[in-house]
Amino acid sequence: MGPPAGRTDAGVEVPFTGSHPAAVLPLLRPLRRLGVPPAALVVGSLAPDLPFFVTVTSLTALTHSTAGVGTIDLVIGAVAYAGWQLVGRPALGVLLPGRPAPVTGSPAGGRGAAWWRRALAVALGLVVGAGTHLIWDSFTHAGMWGVRRVPWLAESFGPLPGYEWAQYASSLAGLSVLAVRCAPGSSATWSRRTYRAWAFVIGAALTGAALGVWAGLGGEPDPIRGGLFLTATRGGLAGLLAVAMIGAKVALGGGTEKNVSACNLPAGSAPLTGDNGGGLPGGGGRQ
Repeated sequence: MGPPAGRTDAGVEVPFTGSHPAAVLPLLRPLRRLGVPPAALVVGSLAPDLPFFVTVTSLTALTHSTAGVGTIDLVIGAVAYAGWQLVGRPALGVLLPGRPAPVTGSPAGGRGAAWWRRALAVALGLVVGAGTHLIWDSFTHAGMWGVRRVPWLAESFGPLPGYEWAQYASSLAGLSVLAVRCAPGSSATWSRRTYRAWAFVIGAALTGAALGVWAGLGGEPDPIRGGLFLTATRGGLAGLLAVAMIGAKVALGGGTEKNVSACNLPAGSAPLTGDNGGGLPGGGGRQ
């Protein structure tokens, strides 16, 4: 879950955050040879938008800049990656039952690899992921280098300029790719525990969204887009917190993380689950 594509309350026009991991899928296999965990690439692709979810919009200009890729985006991504490893990945076993994830070694040379090699591999994944985010955004922002190099993006087509159409089209395309790649296996069975967990996550997200609607009722210069932004970010944050609570319970011994769904990747690609990078963080939001 995440904010809709379009203009944020900070005046930034961006696509849907949850679509961004689609951009790193072609990089999984080549970077796997360098020991880069798939989850680091995914988290990095989401990192520039994460301040939207905690309404720290003053940081978004920096997180969406070239200078921010190796600085603030790296820091935000590292914190998010640690959270993913601690509570996000364990929650997948409850929320996404499916085919078992392969048991694989640690990134960058196995369990015996020096910690600094693993840290560098994670950092590389975070920076590359954030870089794909900025490249994508450059074709959906007025005046950005991507828009300047593709003249029709600056032209108007009906009620919207080309770059804004690109926001919506690319968001939908990215989500479609992820939906196909990460669909649960046909053998997946949902237990009562899984239904309860999803009810908890959805209930939390709806509660957060309702609070966003309430907050958006007053003082928004663009009440429709501003309200949608607050609804999506508050709902997304509440949903992520619920997932974190489920993962914490599993990690502390309150359950198991069996049958973690793996995304359907080309043969030879590293799965988005397992110790070699741990699954696909399902965060949403803007690009």
